[in-house]
Amino acid sequence: MKYFITIMFALVSVAAIAAFTDIDSPQYYGKTNIPKTHAAIDANFAMIEGGTVTTKSLTSTTILGAESGNASVIIDADEGDDNADTWTIRGTASDNDLDFLNHTSILATLDTSGLLFVTVGLDGIGAVDMDYGSADITDHTFTTDSTGDAEIVLPNDSIGDAELDWANMGQIAVPAGAGAANGTGVAATEYGNGTIHQTVLTFTDVAIALTDEAGTIAYGSLKVYDLPEGAILLHGAVQDVALTKSSAGVDDDWNGDVGVGTTAADNDASLATTEQDIIPTTATPQAVSGVTTADGLSTTSELAIFDGTATAKDVYVNLLVDDADHDVTSTACNLILNGTLTITWVDLGDK
Repeated sequence: MKYFITIMFALVSVAAIAAFTDIDSPQYYGKTNIPKTHAAIDANFAMIEGGTVTTKSLTSTTILGAESGNASVIIDADEGDDNADTWTIRGTASDNDLDFLNHTSILATLDTSGLLFVTVGLDGIGAVDMDYGSADITDHTFTTDSTGDAEIVLPNDSIGDAELDWANMGQIAVPAGAGAANGTGVAATEYGNGTIHQTVLTFTDVAIALTDEAGTIAYGSLKVYDLPEGAILLHGAVQDVALTKSSAGVDDDWNGDVGVGTTAADNDASLATTEQDIIPTTATPQAVSGVTTADGLSTTSELAIFDGTATAKDVYVNLLVDDADHDVTSTACNLILNGTLTITWVDLGDK
């Protein structure tokens, strides 16, 4: 009996050893048709070993969103313990754009037509080469520190000259070296390159008070722009303005004149010399219900150099109302301007 027990124990031990020697084998027992899953994992997924990702021949991976739902890949740096650590690449269901987010903020979007929109602009680029191809670029600001200039450099290459297509790009807003708007309701938008300027003055309910010169005229002036100090070459100006009386001090069918110059109108019956040396004196159409226009255009006679080297020149809108068409002494009246005055000029420098 002792020998029989010993032999049985030995047989059980051998069987146990045979079973455990296959513990790491890819073979699976029990139900049939179960795949060798660990082999599939090894072949198609990455293995993370000590914080390092080692790829394993991954052919493709699909992140599938629900119906009308987004699909996202979330990347957490530095253990993901701060909002700024988290980046998300998201395919959006609403418009099929590809968004790049830091935490919850969208910083860039690539749309289905291939256009890249950068939310924060392209500030402080420095020496970076960019090839935009035919992509649209809008609302980008190029900045530098306090010791340097901001530039857009257009290098030539072996197949042609670099150029700016003004018809398609529009104007470049450059406030450097410009003057300043003056008067309530007057706003200036500056275009150019710091030397060549186009100043667009926008008038929004700008009131010019009329003064009576008895038996002669009612006149009014408003300084609307301060040119910078220096010699200024005027190329010309265009004014497109609606003009409305404010009270019964001026007749509903009044007539008058408008001019733009470097000095204010005085109390005589006409605008002359520096009162109209930017846009010459122009008769306003007869008003209807107190409303008319104050349009005007420079001619070749106004192409001139203004010497503002000692004292900077100013820009005035000057208005006259015929003496028979008003009584602003008894009833004060303003003329109200709405529209634009566009002046093109060159800063020749100062001495």
